[in-house]
Amino acid sequence: MPTVVVDHTSSSGSTQRLGDAGTSAYTNLTGTTLANGGSSFLAHSNTNGDGRGLDASGEPIVPDQFENLHNELKIANAIKDGAENMLQMPLTDALRMQVESELEAAKNKISAITSTIDTLLQRNLRVRYELDVDEVVKAVLPSLSDRSSKRSRATAYRLIRHSLVDFHSVERLKEQKLDWFLVKSLLRDSKYAVEKEQVIKLIRAIVEIGSEKRRPGAANARGAGAVPLSSAVMRALIAVAESLDDPFRLICLQTLTEILVIDIELMAKTGGIRCLLHALADGPPEISPLLASAFLHIVDCPSTRGYLRPGIDLEMALSGVTDAYGKGSEHVDRMRACTRVVTSMLRTWSGLMYFCIQDKLAIRSLIDGLRIPSLETREVILDMFFDLLNIRAPDWHQAFIAGRRLTIYGKSATSDQKELPPLPEQAQRPQVTVKLIDHFLGLLIQVLCGAGLLDALTCMLEESPVGSNLSRKAVLLMAEILQMSNRVLPLSIAAQIQVAIPLN
Repeated sequence: MPTVVVDHTSSSGSTQRLGDAGTSAYTNLTGTTLANGGSSFLAHSNTNGDGRGLDASGEPIVPDQFENLHNELKIANAIKDGAENMLQMPLTDALRMQVESELEAAKNKISAITSTIDTLLQRNLRVRYELDVDEVVKAVLPSLSDRSSKRSRATAYRLIRHSLVDFHSVERLKEQKLDWFLVKSLLRDSKYAVEKEQVIKLIRAIVEIGSEKRRPGAANARGAGAVPLSSAVMRALIAVAESLDDPFRLICLQTLTEILVIDIELMAKTGGIRCLLHALADGPPEISPLLASAFLHIVDCPSTRGYLRPGIDLEMALSGVTDAYGKGSEHVDRMRACTRVVTSMLRTWSGLMYFCIQDKLAIRSLIDGLRIPSLETREVILDMFFDLLNIRAPDWHQAFIAGRRLTIYGKSATSDQKELPPLPEQAQRPQVTVKLIDHFLGLLIQVLCGAGLLDALTCMLEESPVGSNLSRKAVLLMAEILQMSNRVLPLSIAAQIQVAIPLN
């Protein structure tokens, strides 16, 4: 098998050679041509059909060829370090230009070798199982320094990510003390987006591959796993998620949400729960449903719900509605996004039970928004209750809200009934079938009415001008609630709801 021959001519004119004598300076490595003294790597796509690469002679890839690439990388790093050290010394102009040229060539060679190894790992999935993570990290470690370019650091992070295959490889990576480099890269500004993207991908790969999860059927399985990330890396990731202008904020919030479900203790220790709660209240609307589902998942388990303070933490999702007074009409979109999150939470057993604690304090604060003298807030809350109770508005509701007369022109219904044959007795008295969703809606109506929904609607009708669109919508909501209570609730409870409506 041919070995790699590396000829490097130093500034003094001496030549270094690796490999057997008489071997060509151009050696094929797993379908890649490595040109001596340059940085040109011409990749080929020869495979044997099972994801394992072939070289030019049709033989499968062996780890020795990657060892040759590793040796090449060592030499290039040594040349780079030596050139950087020489530039710190007083040199003549000619010698300085020559050293700078050598340094640039070494950097290009390092970038080309790491890109080649990364491409090989992507094309040949079996090769990564033959690699030693310790050796890979030691080889690319000089490329993670501040002296290297951002693309060189990005390639190094990508190479480390492709070398992770199982839990043991992540554990060996954790022994290499890369936390300082990860934190340094996460704290860079938007000019280093290429580097930050690869760092975040590496962190997500560590969470996905190296996390120790409990079995789904085990006791207290939720949030009781272990994520192999240090507190320093977690706090740097949280800092990116809290930065409003960072382009990677959404993916960092999503990563923290996944860690919350796996290892809630790590999130509580590093302040990640507080970050996600603020994102649930004031964060991007597209991430709010995901955060709400994750927190409901945490609330549903006795061993993890203790990390949330009742009446304080999860109620932050209501702040978009309860704190909307005086913010103007430009806050309407934010309120509607908040009501969609609240609706999704109240449609689950965990969310409904959680909001009912402390004598329905959260639901009462939401209903009290109807008493605020703000047309936008009242209209948004009314639309939320229509959606929450799954009320399908009739065809004439737009005309009714607009104040138009609901007059039907044409033949009377009595004349049409004379011409129709009589209906059978079973069709005249249809039996109403109550589904499981109707049972949940009945419980929801009883909770809302017990929290003062009908009283708030009555107060709003007394304050709103007679005949306004808002008052008609409130009347329509009250009528639909009473009609639904007669259908899904026992008659005794439905009668109590109707009697509780103030008549003055």
